[in-house]
Amino acid sequence: PESTDALKTIADYINANTNKKFYIVGHTDNVGDFESNMTLSEERANSVITELTTKYSVNAEQLKAYGVASLSPVYNNITEEGRAKNRRVEIVEQ
Repeated sequence: PESTDALKTIADYINANTNKKFYIVGHTDNVGDFESNMTLSEERANSVITELTTKYSVNAEQLKAYGVASLSPVYNNITEEGRAKNRRVEIVEQ
């Protein structure tokens, strides 16, 4: 729910730029098994694609999901605050 406004803004941009394609990249913190985090991060990316395509009519052919687990942290994983910030999804133009 806290991502609704961001998803709407992203969907508006993608729908206005039908000639562009995007990677939806899921990330995790470093807690747990790496392989499980790879799966979780891809599921996280796919859930964003599902939201964009079902609720905002984004063309699924413009989107490709990838999971990268904890390979690209933006914060230190030592604290809960840092781990929380590393659990995210990024939109990258192809």
